Amino acid sequence: MSQRRGDRVAAGRNGSGALAARLTEDGACRRTLEVTVPRSRVERRRAAVALEYASTVRLKGFRRGRVPRSVIDRRFGAAIEKEAVDRSVRSACAEAIDSEDLRPISDVDIVDVEFPANGPLTFSAQFEVRPVIKLDRIGGFRLTRSRIEAAEGAVARVVERLRRERATWHTETEGKAAPGDQVEVSVTPLDGAPNGETETRHYELMLGDGSALPEMEEAIATLGVGEEGDFEVAFPDDFADSGRRGTVQRMRIELLSRRTPELPAADDSFARSLGAVDGIDDLRGRIAHDLEVEARIRAERELDNELLAMVIDANPFDAPESMVDTYTDALIGGMADIDGDEADSLRESLRPTAEYAVKRDLMLHRIADEHGLHPAEADIDREIESLAERTDEDPRRVRARLAESERIADLARRLMQRRVFALLRSSSEVSEAS
Repeated sequence: MSQRRGDRVAAGRNGSGALAARLTEDGACRRTLEVTVPRSRVERRRAAVALEYASTVRLKGFRRGRVPRSVIDRRFGAAIEKEAVDRSVRSACAEAIDSEDLRPISDVDIVDVEFPANGPLTFSAQFEVRPVIKLDRIGGFRLTRSRIEAAEGAVARVVERLRRERATWHTETEGKAAPGDQVEVSVTPLDGAPNGETETRHYELMLGDGSALPEMEEAIATLGVGEEGDFEVAFPDDFADSGRRGTVQRMRIELLSRRTPELPAADDSFARSLGAVDGIDDLRGRIAHDLEVEARIRAERELDNELLAMVIDANPFDAPESMVDTYTDALIGGMADIDGDEADSLRESLRPTAEYAVKRDLMLHRIADEHGLHPAEADIDREIESLAERTDEDPRRVRARLAESERIADLARRLMQRRVFALLRSSSEVSEAS
């Protein structure tokens, strides 16, 4: 529901008269300023613009800067008035926003500009501001920290991955392709291709890693090197190419080449080749430790996220549409191949994620503002010194590197978040999972 405040009169600047502004609040974030500018102010602006024209234009028969005002008005009157109105609108808009002590977070849209004969200049300025977040409750919550458990077989999977990274690959000329093989295939769409595509495309992939559709991998596994076959492949409803979702396409697949891996033995020699470890048992122990540390960090992050979600639920507010749109644009910005309809669908599906991300950021800053948790320069210096100590570097070099990559602001943000979450945890009860 829109709420309208009474007229505000802003004192004019430089003796230019006064303007009136009426503020309308549309929801928590949307604001509209209806501004009235005295005609005398616009006329003075028009005179100044006309003087600029007279001092700069060149007209045949007149010296530069000596063109009569009547000639200037006759030749450039419409352009002068438009420029005077545009400048008056910009100036009055900034003055009205300042007089209301508003801080727009979106572009200011100027609409309904009117400058009738013998009347004042009027216009509306529409924009968004940060929502006012009332912190009625940030503590007294109860939550449970997840149990730290290593996934079964996790160490073995890491060792297997390390072995594959150091595999020796052999080109095969016989036998069928199997999971774990690297293959090169050509794919030619046949009749029924939804987009009319007929061009043959080449792909390199590893069977079993999920990079191809399951039915396509099954088809490839029936082929030997140099063999081809015609297959029907069903595309799922969530396939990236919207034109192929839910369709069945006939395609000709040829296996052009196949390579198989020869993995090193999981022994002490292999383990020592990776770095400063004593043997395979030492390697497995270090992997287990690293996995436990990662799981603990993940559990703490989940705990913080759960706690912040409780705080947001307890102190509801609306996320500004402009901030949600900007965040959504950032999420899909790198997806250059998405067409208009697909981009709209993706934007809609990402909107809840973007809206919560904006609320999360606004709430973190609101709590930091309320409790003075933003880091000072000295705090950032100490954090940089700590980073330098851990990496055995000169602190000045670390700072220069962070400044060059524009990451000092990220460092300050992490420090702020760390302090906010420490406050939230101290204000609630955290128990361990049984």
